[in-house]
Amino acid sequence: MSMARQFLYVDPKELQGQMYLSHGNHILVIGATGSGKTASLLKITYNLWKVGETIIWRDDANLEFLSFLPYIDCKLYLPEGCDLHLEKVLAPSMVKRVEKVHYDWHRPGELMPSFDNERLNILLFDLFTIDLETSVRFWTQFFWELYRYKRQEIKEPWSLVIDELNDLAPGKARGTFAGQLRLSSHIYHSLKKFRKMNLRLVASTHNFNDLHAPLRGQFNYYLLKRMRREHVPGRFVNYAHVIERMSVRHAILVDRYGNFQFIHPWTEETRWHEDLEKLITLKPQRWKIPWSGEVREEEEDEKGRKGVWKKRTLLLLRLLDELDVARVDYNFIRRLFGLAPGYSSTLSQMVREIPDEEVAEALKLLDVEAEE
Repeated sequence: MSMARQFLYVDPKELQGQMYLSHGNHILVIGATGSGKTASLLKITYNLWKVGETIIWRDDANLEFLSFLPYIDCKLYLPEGCDLHLEKVLAPSMVKRVEKVHYDWHRPGELMPSFDNERLNILLFDLFTIDLETSVRFWTQFFWELYRYKRQEIKEPWSLVIDELNDLAPGKARGTFAGQLRLSSHIYHSLKKFRKMNLRLVASTHNFNDLHAPLRGQFNYYLLKRMRREHVPGRFVNYAHVIERMSVRHAILVDRYGNFQFIHPWTEETRWHEDLEKLITLKPQRWKIPWSGEVREEEEDEKGRKGVWKKRTLLLLRLLDELDVARVDYNFIRRLFGLAPGYSSTLSQMVREIPDEEVAEALKLLDVEAEE
């Protein structure tokens, strides 16, 4: 990583410098529509990349990651069978900055080893589904796989960026179904452990109270943009008269201990990593990019067929072990099936958990076949 990428022009003794340089510390941006909340998220993300963090940007279907393209390459993750037709709208020079990677959305664990430190990793999912339950199931599994992978890869600092975190982790009575509360709780429990894994969450929300209540106190830094007085978090109520009157060029940065820094000007500008004398503007725009494909749950009969074959495969592995025909290498089986690292032990456990009656019945069938 070049020195230019590391240099931020912030004082490490100031709160803003500490925010960027303390890996694993979570950041929440709070602000009303039009206050510069998303632009702030773009700027923070770019600066975290400049200090060497691997960035995973969860796109909420607004395609705001395209604001990065004039300045930095992106790796675009798309569900299998889906595509974003950038070439129909963007200039060829911009299209070249994007590498498309298709993934099996049923296996988000396979994404983890492929995330790139030199580019921004853009994870698209919500654009291709209107089924909220499918979306919640995917993100629940994603957070679980992220936790499982990162606890083995602690050293490298990562940042997961989520605009409108309240969509994934809504507060009480703000979710749409029971599965949403499970996801909210899962994010909360993961967040407490992410700090020790050098994994930070950078998120935004319009309204602090829209977030899952236990989550609200888990952030190390709060960047406050303009918002209505009644939306100002209770712990910052002493600043409410200032916050509701702030311009787009103002922000208040507060850490979890109550230390704060009034930042003026807080603009969309930041220094370009390739030319420190040049200021660039990361401003969200609305893009109308054609897309194709849809993420849908499988039909019940298809699920049933896959379940039967999965069960038969596990039983076959158990029989190979029981009959001592061959030594079962679960790491090889994992790679053969295209499963994520860490699944070797899971496979082994699943094989051991097959009921002994089923194994005995299968062995009896093999004896009959041998006699015939």
